[in-house]
Amino acid sequence: MKKLILMAVMALGMSVAANAQIGESKSRKIETTYTTTTTTVNVDKAPFKGYKGMLDLTYGVGVGDVESSRFGVTTVQGYQFNPYLFLGLGVGLNYWFDAETVSIPIFVDTRATLPLSQSAALFFDFRLGYSPIDIEGFHMSPSIGVRLGRKSAFTFSLGYEYQSCDVYYEGYYYDYYGRGNAGAFNIRMGFDW
Repeated sequence: MKKLILMAVMALGMSVAANAQIGESKSRKIETTYTTTTTTVNVDKAPFKGYKGMLDLTYGVGVGDVESSRFGVTTVQGYQFNPYLFLGLGVGLNYWFDAETVSIPIFVDTRATLPLSQSAALFFDFRLGYSPIDIEGFHMSPSIGVRLGRKSAFTFSLGYEYQSCDVYYEGYYYDYYGRGNAGAFNIRMGFDW
């Protein structure tokens, strides 16, 4: 009987030792190195998030029903939601050379920005509003341009301005007033902060 107990204890001891070795082999760490590629987007090259103001000088060459060239000053105040999207309210003062009058467009300005480098970005600007004084009517101005700088920057853009207004038409048999387009192709230079 003693031999049987001794053999059982030895068999039990060997099985425990065998399990310990299997447990060790399971707990060994296998180290593998993975090569990964990281893409870094530098948001410092685009306008920062938060309040933003703009000041523009505009020269427009008149086209459409009223071909009057004009010079204007515009300010826009708004919010930069992320490096790519700005929304603001603006007001301008345009002096019309041929008509010797002014217009004051009040508008909502949306700007989409595409960063190109640390200090340059392309942008698309769209202004939509109304001019209530002298040259009265619907106002719209899309433009595309370049922004040079980081948080404060100089801007240069080319665009078109549609300005609805009353137009006096002279005809062969009769004269009349109607709504027309006092549009212009614009060159705009500005500064934003």
